[in-house]
Amino acid sequence: MSQRKAAALVSDDAPFGAWLRARRHEEGKSLEVAGRLAKLSVRTLRNIECRLSAEAFVFKLRALFRLADVLDIPREEMMSRLAREVEALEPQQARKEVTMWVAKQ
Repeated sequence: MSQRKAAALVSDDAPFGAWLRARRHEEGKSLEVAGRLAKLSVRTLRNIECRLSAEAFVFKLRALFRLADVLDIPREEMMSRLAREVEALEPQQARKEVTMWVAKQ
């Protein structure tokens, strides 16, 4: 996947993607940087926004933390946003697994 395509997939109409895009703009990061970052995390964002099973993306959360570091998003703020997204996960076991993993970070 190209960097440009990955950046486009972090769409404004998806709440978590829109928040990350806004943070990139606030931090003044270039489209190229955003593309590289999006490429790291686009699957995670898609899974979170589509409410897919935790197993599909737990290992990808590390990419989101790298993204947070580059965008100077405090870890607590990223964790808070992730926690809100995880609340909607189904089934219950998936939500529990992700919540436990996030709590350990």
